[in-house]
Amino acid sequence: MPCLPPPSDCASAYVALAEQDCLVELGLFAHAAKSFVEGERDSFGTENSAESEHLILRWDGSLDPGLSQVILASGEAGWQSLVTDLGMPEPYGSASYKLNIYLGDSGANAPRALGEAYATVDGDGYPMVVLSPEAVADWERGQVVLAHELFHTLQDNSAAPFEYSESSPGAWLFEATAVWAEAQVYPANADTARWVYGWSLRPQDSVDRFVFPNSSSLDEYRQYGAFVWVRFLSNQEGEGLIPALWDQESDDPRKALDDALDLEWAWHDFALRGASWDFPEGARYEAVHEMAAEQWTDWDERLSALEAGSWQNLPVPDSLGVRYLSLDAQTQRLRVRSPEGGELRVQLSLSGGDQDLGWAPVDHRLEGPLADPAILVLSSGWEQPAQGMVRVRSDGPGGCGGCRTGGSGGVLGALLAMGLVFRRDGGHARPSHSREALPRP
Repeated sequence: MPCLPPPSDCASAYVALAEQDCLVELGLFAHAAKSFVEGERDSFGTENSAESEHLILRWDGSLDPGLSQVILASGEAGWQSLVTDLGMPEPYGSASYKLNIYLGDSGANAPRALGEAYATVDGDGYPMVVLSPEAVADWERGQVVLAHELFHTLQDNSAAPFEYSESSPGAWLFEATAVWAEAQVYPANADTARWVYGWSLRPQDSVDRFVFPNSSSLDEYRQYGAFVWVRFLSNQEGEGLIPALWDQESDDPRKALDDALDLEWAWHDFALRGASWDFPEGARYEAVHEMAAEQWTDWDERLSALEAGSWQNLPVPDSLGVRYLSLDAQTQRLRVRSPEGGELRVQLSLSGGDQDLGWAPVDHRLEGPLADPAILVLSSGWEQPAQGMVRVRSDGPGGCGGCRTGGSGGVLGALLAMGLVFRRDGGHARPSHSREALPRP
């Protein structure tokens, strides 16, 4: 593979683990440890260090002693939450050595900083974390980044056979669960939602799609935004679902998840909730999405207006993908023709209560005009995912003559301006999807 540094804006340079020769070329580690003290190892020969129960912070130059203790305390909080409480395995080699955390670019002996931070291995294969000066300077965000990178070191010592490549069905879980881990450690920190746009700008793409990061395009943040799906599952099934995913033998997370819960039902439930941000963290997600949509207008395909009075041909969403269509308030009849292949679930997201219209084809008459605008939810599952195109039509009183027409920008803009892309108060109780715990090897 080409020896490229990871995305500059990315929370992790995890991609570097794909090829150790690249790590050497990029100056990310020395080939062998330069110094040993009992319980310690240092591949770079940095000038200074401070340690805690499980961690050693290393740097060149000067660093406020109070800040070094703050960084170590944050790392120990992550260890407590993710290892002690959650049950993830310790980083490789922890029985012999404490985990090194380096301040990148802090001097001639320090490793190179990339992005905000990254997790990698030293020349002897032991894990380490490198923090950038920017992460250290803004520790409210930096502590979240450290939790993310710490989780990568735990993943690497787990049993699951996932690989960080586009050929591995589980590749998306590396970043999705590392972002998920941030809120496990710091649930009140708003920065834990910063990657939501990786999913929300293009929800029609598979939520578990992985794009190898080598060009810093928005498409490469897909696996980061997938944390929303992971958080939904852990909220529904319990946080133990995530370490169980990393402690099983299947290389396909979909199969492993379906062994533990009804994946088809869980996905369509998630897709419906996503229409109105009906999650415990929904307000935080929505705020991040709106900022991203304003910045990257050409990428925002979250919500489209369904023009009334005529048939529209739309590409069906990918497997484990969803398409959201806003409906005119006067809509009285909805028709959804079957796609060319597979199954497509049709649901309505309404402020007064959701409606499950079943599998396409659907010909549904509403009881009078809608009190509020609504969102039509078209979601494709995983067992028999829909393919090709789907035909959709909405009509108002008297057919097309009673419909308000207009471009998607006008209707969608009005909905957003009026605050009618709503979130329910308190959400709705739904059954758990659990069957049994994930199998452990």
